[in-house]
Amino acid sequence: MTKRFDILCLGVGCYDVVIRHIPSDLMTSDYTRLKDITLSTGGDALNAACVLTKLGVRSGLLTVLGSDPFGDSVLADLKRKGVDTSAIQIRDDFRTGVSYVLVEPNGERHFAAVFPDCMLPLHNSDITDELLASTKHIHAASCNTLGSMDEELAELFERAHRLGVTTSMDSAWDATGRWYDRIRETIKHCDIFFPSHYEAVHYCNEKTDVLEMKEFFRDSGVKIFGVKLGEEGIFVTDYRQDLFMKPLFEGTPVDTTGAGDAFCSTFVAGIIRGMSIRDAAAMGQAQAAHIISAVGANTGAVNMQTLVDYCRRFDYDIDIKG
Repeated sequence: MTKRFDILCLGVGCYDVVIRHIPSDLMTSDYTRLKDITLSTGGDALNAACVLTKLGVRSGLLTVLGSDPFGDSVLADLKRKGVDTSAIQIRDDFRTGVSYVLVEPNGERHFAAVFPDCMLPLHNSDITDELLASTKHIHAASCNTLGSMDEELAELFERAHRLGVTTSMDSAWDATGRWYDRIRETIKHCDIFFPSHYEAVHYCNEKTDVLEMKEFFRDSGVKIFGVKLGEEGIFVTDYRQDLFMKPLFEGTPVDTTGAGDAFCSTFVAGIIRGMSIRDAAAMGQAQAAHIISAVGANTGAVNMQTLVDYCRRFDYDIDIKG
């Protein structure tokens, strides 16, 4: 069967308003003159789909947008970037999320988001076996923010595995505080899991050492486990090899929004192409470096050859598979 997608990204898509440079004492000042404002798109799954499309990966976005001006703008931007939008649901009873991204002079970002109570009003019944079977891999880009789908993700991933579809997920802050309990069943059917360190601390009963985190997940079912370490880089293991890698970036970030999404999606793309975890991680780090060098959560994404050339500057000679 010919697959329509290499990777189908499940999660949030929204409209971003990026405002720079926000001083830390903004709310104590009567008047502040800011650097600039950029209108863009964002959301974990949307960012992943844009990055993958730029890489030449056949990617699609599975999300919900409102039939409103913000939704229209998001859809237009996705089509302009070449993302397959055929799996997106447009609903009259849903309001497209808007995220105000407040960026400090050092590039660190903070979100002031206006979202519906349920950021992704989807259920398993909305995702047919036919749609699942049309992809090689499904990437849940932000578990813990998927609304009802968080509770149904285990069933979705189990169905995906039955259909020969591999799976991965990134994480986000769990406002319920249940953390590992929420993913306990899902992780059994998850091939790649790559949370940020502060998230992994909560998943792993407050363990802070990445090697202890690795052992915590050893018998969970996940095949590749990693931790995003921010300025310290990444840790990743396939339980045969452990890898620590520093960031492939020099200088001061322009806007760190979307760096984690870019890393994860590029890493997953490398793995499903047959790359080693080292090469996939280097590509992911290189993509994140380009993202944080531009304003917006996905505007800095570059193609595969640019990443290969960039990695050579840091003595990583990437073997591109597929």
